[in-house]
Amino acid sequence: TQREIYFRRLDANGAVVGAETRITNDAADSAWPDLAWNGTDWATVWHDLRDGNSEIYLAKISAAGVKMGTDVRITNAAGVSAYPSIDWNGFQYGVSWQDDRGATKSAIWFAGLNAQGIKNGNDLKVSSGSGDSSFTTALWNGTTYAFAWRDDRNAPTGNTELYFAYV
Repeated sequence: TQREIYFRRLDANGAVVGAETRITNDAADSAWPDLAWNGTDWATVWHDLRDGNSEIYLAKISAAGVKMGTDVRITNAAGVSAYPSIDWNGFQYGVSWQDDRGATKSAIWFAGLNAQGIKNGNDLKVSSGSGDSSFTTALWNGTTYAFAWRDDRNAPTGNTELYFAYV
């Protein structure tokens, strides 16, 4: 069964407002969405298998819950790009994700995107360990982006742990 991404608005009491909006509609799996509000509209990111491997996509959604424009592909690397996180800092989106870039171990990567979802510069590698880094969260703290992720650089002799970094 293929998975798709949907958007639904709720009021302050949790009651449904308006119709459900289907964000993705392709023959491959679309999963693990995250959502950010920029003060005017929404942006959602997810990983998607439509290109034959997992890549990160972004879609814009109006305040009224209507999808705006087409999906924007954020990653284009060999291997798996997955489990994205997004936040807005007042002038750009910050997106982080797990990416193995065709290597045997995954790392956490970051990109800044303008309000339309277009990259502002190159991807930046956030994690630097020798193990797999996965399941990131990106947050804007008012000054810089902060990231937390699961990391197994100490496994199998140690525990999988949480790591944290600023960009």
